[in-house]
Amino acid sequence: MPSEKSYNEAMKCLTENQCSEWLQRHKILEKPWHRSIKDNCYYFPLTSFKNARAFQALAQEMVELLGEYETVLFHIGNCSPWRAGQFELIEAVRRSHGETRELLEAPGHLYELKNKDELIGMFWLTMAYGWSSYLYPLPCTNIIFNFEGVFIDIWNFDSSTLTDVKETAEYYTKRTN
Repeated sequence: MPSEKSYNEAMKCLTENQCSEWLQRHKILEKPWHRSIKDNCYYFPLTSFKNARAFQALAQEMVELLGEYETVLFHIGNCSPWRAGQFELIEAVRRSHGETRELLEAPGHLYELKNKDELIGMFWLTMAYGWSSYLYPLPCTNIIFNFEGVFIDIWNFDSSTLTDVKETAEYYTKRTN
């Protein structure tokens, strides 16, 4: 059994190029919002909520939809608009893992399942800040895209999780309409 990594080693940051290389190596579609999708994929758009408490519940639900992943690439895309104090909170989390580069230099974050709570918090922050972000799990069952906290897109690639994704999409669609 492999030794347990220390908390400080649990999250690793990646540059844009490293994110692309990681996705290619694991045969995961990069930024599907901008691409044509294969026939074996189901797409679910959701309108997001407008308050922080609802964002937190939605962020948790989206990370739960990833299932029992080995690793998740959490990629922060568009960070604008940003206000004073927003980068500092994200940077503090990154520094707690030994990261010294700024967010714009290394916007990718590799998380293991044991750090799911922190991943939920980071995803929630991007929603609340109005930033865009992707969740790419390994193995890739669903890709989740947060567009500036306004809407969430889910691409489902695993028929065994399709029912859960459909139910979640229906639930949140009813709550936001």
